[in-house]
Amino acid sequence: RFARVNTAANVRYLAAHAAQGDGHKIVLVYNVLTLPKKLRRIPSGSICELLAVGRFAKTKGFQHLLGAMARLKREAFPCRLTLVGDGWLRPALRSLCRRLRLEDTVTMPGFVPHDRMREFLETRHMLIAPCVVAESGDRDGIPNVILEALSQGMPVIATDAGGIDEVVRHEETGLMTMQRDIAGLARAIKRLASDAELAARMAAQGEHLVREIFDPEKNIRTLFSLYVEQTRRTGAS
Repeated sequence: RFARVNTAANVRYLAAHAAQGDGHKIVLVYNVLTLPKKLRRIPSGSICELLAVGRFAKTKGFQHLLGAMARLKREAFPCRLTLVGDGWLRPALRSLCRRLRLEDTVTMPGFVPHDRMREFLETRHMLIAPCVVAESGDRDGIPNVILEALSQGMPVIATDAGGIDEVVRHEETGLMTMQRDIAGLARAIKRLASDAELAARMAAQGEHLVREIFDPEKNIRTLFSLYVEQTRRTGAS
């Protein structure tokens, strides 16, 4: 009777594969987000501290971020990256760090429990999410870490993969780059790190958007009403 999805990108994808006349059965109801009661403190310091979080898998595009870090290092731009996560690509990413000579600018602390993530969000200046659509077609929807960062007033740079552009709206709630664009990532990092006013404005607008779209009470009520309506229709038929 219906298929509930949690991104507009999924609506478009499933509608393209649905039987004729069934596209209207695909219903968008965003997930809920546990919203923090207070925003993070903006960290200080002369060196820009970057954060990236996720499974070490192809869809995260972390190898392109490391390429951007190498470019920024050649340009003598002062920044450091904390790359949080684990997965089957960990040896390859560590090897790439060594080849690019990034041991002094990239830290990989491994898997971090969710209840410790706030300390990373509070001590880094911005989140980088360089996601890609893999050759197999595998892709992320909207990574949770983007929502968590925006909900706490953290600036975000991301790529145009999956449903990310539903929350990271270019020049409004963050900066978007093309997938696999190493030079574009580096330029976006430099721009946001060099313009505190722009970063603060986009972070504030991102926080407002996330609280509006992922409001727990509103989305739970919408999902509940969807099931109630369909149950009534089933009973009537």
